[in-house]
Amino acid sequence: MPGTVCLAIPGYTAAPDVDHDGDEIDHGSSVADATAKCNANPTCKGFNSDANYKTKAEFTRAAPGYCFYTKSAASNMSCL
Repeated sequence: MPGTVCLAIPGYTAAPDVDHDGDEIDHGSSVADATAKCNANPTCKGFNSDANYKTKAEFTRAAPGYCFYTKSAASNMSCL
């Protein structure tokens, strides 16, 4: 059975079938909204496919069917 396929989002590295519990900043209305909000927030390190954007991006659990998007170093630098 093939794994989860994640959307390609510029400025983020997508990881399929994992998530990070806790450390939520807020919840976006969609992945696109979470992307915009994470881009605008220098403390945001990533978000999941439920549009929860977070201050930490280490994977804490397996999550079949989910994607976790980690902000790239270049994106973090542009927020400084």
